[in-house]
Amino acid sequence: MLSDQAVKRLLVLLLLAPWVSAEPLTLGPGQNPSLACDRNGRLWVAYEQAGDIWLRSSQDNGQTWAAETNVCTTAAPSQQPSLVLDANGFPELLWLEGGQVVF
Repeated sequence: MLSDQAVKRLLVLLLLAPWVSAEPLTLGPGQNPSLACDRNGRLWVAYEQAGDIWLRSSQDNGQTWAAETNVCTTAAPSQQPSLVLDANGFPELLWLEGGQVVF
């Protein structure tokens, strides 16, 4: 679960950030995106695509995004990624794989 501070930051970013000039981050239907903002202000997004889990980040409020990284390439389908912040404010990624929670 996001801390109150992280939720407030995400809301401010969504409401006030200059999204018109930001690099679009387009995800297709059924990709179940999960978004988090770590204690250093980096945005993280995890999503599923073709049975794998992918991760991207932005250090400039979504103006640009790092190349996507495939964090899960197993034979079992991976789905429903969820980003959560640990006790130190850093993101942890969980997802379902073959009916089991993986992190």
